[in-house]
Amino acid sequence: MKRIFIILAVVVVVLGALVLFVGKALAIEVNGGSRITSGLVVASGGEVIEMVFAVPDTLGQPRPSGFTMFSNDATEFWIQRRFAGGLRDTVPLHIPAGRSILIPAPDPVRDSDGANDRITIFVGGHTDSVYALPWYR
Repeated sequence: MKRIFIILAVVVVVLGALVLFVGKALAIEVNGGSRITSGLVVASGGEVIEMVFAVPDTLGQPRPSGFTMFSNDATEFWIQRRFAGGLRDTVPLHIPAGRSILIPAPDPVRDSDGANDRITIFVGGHTDSVYALPWYR
């Protein structure tokens, strides 16, 4: 009888630890950043990837710290980021065929009417869709 109680106690402790570990892992995933939204893909022939954040930020959306850029068909392409004052990167960043690149996000630029902040990345030279996967820290 004593053995059964010891085995049950060990099983309860192990299951409790497993539930606690899985719960914490799911909580980290849920709080990792905002959901991927539309505007993070540019189809062939398109030129702009843009994230739009409402001002004031009533949802508390975090701003991405960077983006992993890659193309759907693994062809080469180039990008330029927009900075304050509407300035673009002076030299386009080239992403070779079959590669991805992690770039720092530019600071959001506020619209002239003050309603939205925008993170804008210009894309060129691609024959298929290009994606921007946001990173949050």
